[in-house]
Amino acid sequence: MVENLSYVKSLNTIRAFAVAFVMFQHWLPLSHHLRKLQLGSLGVDIFFTLSGFLITGILLSKLTGNNDIFSRVSLLNYRNFIARRILRIVPAYALALFLTWLLMKYLPSFEQSAWKWLISFTTNWHVIQLDYWPSTIAHFWSLAVEEQYYLIWPMLLFFFKGRSFPLLALILTALAVFVRYQARHHNIFDASTFACLDSFAMGGLFAWYRHQNSRNELTPINYLPWLALVLFLLVSFGNYLSIDFFINQRRLLGSFVGILLIVFLVSRNDYNRSSSFFWENPFLLETGKISYGIYLFHLLVPDIPGLHWAAGALIKAVIVFGFSWLSWNYFEKPILAYKKYFP
Repeated sequence: MVENLSYVKSLNTIRAFAVAFVMFQHWLPLSHHLRKLQLGSLGVDIFFTLSGFLITGILLSKLTGNNDIFSRVSLLNYRNFIARRILRIVPAYALALFLTWLLMKYLPSFEQSAWKWLISFTTNWHVIQLDYWPSTIAHFWSLAVEEQYYLIWPMLLFFFKGRSFPLLALILTALAVFVRYQARHHNIFDASTFACLDSFAMGGLFAWYRHQNSRNELTPINYLPWLALVLFLLVSFGNYLSIDFFINQRRLLGSFVGILLIVFLVSRNDYNRSSSFFWENPFLLETGKISYGIYLFHLLVPDIPGLHWAAGALIKAVIVFGFSWLSWNYFEKPILAYKKYFP
């Protein structure tokens, strides 16, 4: 088996669309009928699925041999993994919190009690406690879920790193579907970590399959993007029409959209297909590369009075893109150089 699976830069195109969906959802007026499409939720589900694929792939490449969970090698790998995640996540997040503090008086519905949740990466449980989405910090809930996933997932993989991994993926998917069904009348519970496990599990399952078959070339299936598009439209309009199944299980369906695109792009990369203008469009790749910053900062730009919402959204998009690009190149990227100390 090959331990280091190749980098697939076109996955940044998926990130670009996912973050665009989130911004579109959040910048629409509250009364706008297109908010019922729930594109923001779909974008987050795609991010979760992508994280499940990438993080599982990274961890599986470290779990070689029969290392016991308490062995020195295993603990060192876990420490290095957490350190690398901290270097990637915390600097930009700390900058976002600093900007939140600076702009507090210009931002709506910010509560001082939220700080302890923000700092401890437990904002998702704060949202559930509030039983509504606080407009200023609502998007930080998914980052909290990601951080909790980073802490727990390596330990699960120690026990399910072999052929038993599909069983783990099945259990977690079933658990997430069950949790969402039980809380179907309280959709705010979608912010719980348990309700997101199917997205991570689905992405992780493909990473496991690729790891197990890393010597075999994956043949690209060219209709997968079209299938993803059909499913995307089905989920969006199911939400728009307020059909209970789509509202309750949109995360599962949204994760299918994400995994179809991931499988297509990864297999296309493995097959050494020539680049395409769409999947490797320079603007989309750059947007995907800085999508984490865009996600963090997009709600920190106040509305511009007197402008139509679409014009205001365009101006805010330019501001957020520019600031995120600067943050990535001159703040986040230099800090990431310290990853070399945690191989």
